[in-house]
Amino acid sequence: MRVVFVAHPDWQHAGSTILRSRQMAEFCKTHIQEHEFHYQTHLDVKDSVVILHKFWLSAISPQQLKTLRDNNLVVADPIDGKCPIETDAKWSVHSQQDGHYVTHLVDLRIPRDLKVIDQFEVGYYGTLHNTDAPEGVRCVSCYAKGVEVLSEFSAHYTLRSGSRESFKPPLKVWTAAVCGVPVLASMDNDVPLYLKDYRYTANNVDEARIILKQMRQEFGSPVWGECRKQVKQTYSDERVIKDVRKFIDGIA
Repeated sequence: MRVVFVAHPDWQHAGSTILRSRQMAEFCKTHIQEHEFHYQTHLDVKDSVVILHKFWLSAISPQQLKTLRDNNLVVADPIDGKCPIETDAKWSVHSQQDGHYVTHLVDLRIPRDLKVIDQFEVGYYGTLHNTDAPEGVRCVSCYAKGVEVLSEFSAHYTLRSGSRESFKPPLKVWTAAVCGVPVLASMDNDVPLYLKDYRYTANNVDEARIILKQMRQEFGSPVWGECRKQVKQTYSDERVIKDVRKFIDGIA
């Protein structure tokens, strides 16, 4: 089967999500030889499974979509947004929506054997307006700093600002898993599917301040080590390979 990841070429400030599409195509091409994987930024494609990047979902015209569907099996990749158009399947759907649930790949630029500092430092790495972090959390824009900065965090902070209408895969939890560190997370969206009976959770900034104090006290302890283990178990590249195969088999 031929699978084509199609990212939108013109959206600004979309580097991380477009990169994710390209990385997924390259990763699948390397690890899944029984199918053919490609990446492009235009809609000129036929006889393929077309996985539309999230920004195409709002930019594509009805005629473009009709042409695409006439010639391909069209799949939506909303990541953490809504899917406003009718497609044949969803590539990254949330736990409480219909469709095929497939995990996303954690940024391949992050070394899988990353060494982090041996001192207490909690960091948020991402789009800054998406988080509400208390004092004591170092917030770093993913547009200003490369993934190398993650080695400077011994724990990650993932609480988002405002309410989110859709469910989303816990990508920041999975990033912490690759980095081998605990995470201060809110138990919303799809997090409860992966972290059960987890110690460092908060629903809002006030609760986060309390948990941060607890984390500082427990840094380096057996409890801290157990939380690291719990987070690390939420993700592996091998599971992504298995899930992609399962997804393609399910829509073939």
